[in-house]
Amino acid sequence: MSAAERDFSNFQLGDNVYELGGGVIPDIAERLDFEIGTEPDSDKLGALVKIIGENKVLRENEEVQAISLDKAADLVNRSGVQEPLARSLWTPDKSLPSHIDTVIVTGAVANWQDRTASLLVDAVKRGFGADNLYLLSGNREMSSKSEINNQNIIRYYKEYGVYPLESNYATEFVKPMLEEAGYNVTNEAFETGKGDAIAAEFAANHSDVWIDDKTVSVARVANAGIQLAVQMQRAARDVNPKFDMDRNNPQLFVQADTRLVASAREQLDDPANYQSPFTAMRQLVLTARYLLKASLDQ
Repeated sequence: MSAAERDFSNFQLGDNVYELGGGVIPDIAERLDFEIGTEPDSDKLGALVKIIGENKVLRENEEVQAISLDKAADLVNRSGVQEPLARSLWTPDKSLPSHIDTVIVTGAVANWQDRTASLLVDAVKRGFGADNLYLLSGNREMSSKSEINNQNIIRYYKEYGVYPLESNYATEFVKPMLEEAGYNVTNEAFETGKGDAIAAEFAANHSDVWIDDKTVSVARVANAGIQLAVQMQRAARDVNPKFDMDRNNPQLFVQADTRLVASAREQLDDPANYQSPFTAMRQLVLTARYLLKASLDQ
């Protein structure tokens, strides 16, 4: 099977990201009248992310008018970026083991934190287990439009009179849920909201996680899991350059859920059950950029 026959769920690390999903990235660029070139280029992909729209919090980006709602949904579905993941970052041929040494979860918008917790609870019901789970969270205030209607956020605000930081939310709502499922949870808060900085600081403080044949899984929602996996792989290799270097004996795995993509206006207005394809398109291009970086690191 060639890269053009694979997508962003069953890729092999090292695939040409412009070919995945039947060339979905070049198709998006063409529809936006942006020239990305014939060979994958990190700077071009970064520029394309900005063209699709800055989106620091889920679903606050403006729709991409050059691409209709139904076409955006088609492109995202074709890409495979919304498919569930339980695989090695290297290859889908190495699936997530039933038991792993360490699981890593990071903070995010409320909906993402809720979904990641549910993903890991459901995994336990299917027989998955881990020795340790690290719950990493930053200091962003959770008061975005996508969050203020979250029932947990509402409850927190009523009790404390302020909106929670990501670290507050993780402690108050996510950690108990994971502990009840049987995970040994260590909660760590960071004085930053930047994912790369959190990954780097965590990796440096926990050199024992990245040694020998230790296995690590990162858990996140659909269209964001690969990005977190690459962040952690790069941070880990700053501590141990040999970490996860063997395709045939991988150490790093990624878990992600799935979410139906909105293709109609009423679905777009139901973020609890449907993924905005416009947000997912930005995430798709960002995922391609991270995969390109990871390929160049090997």
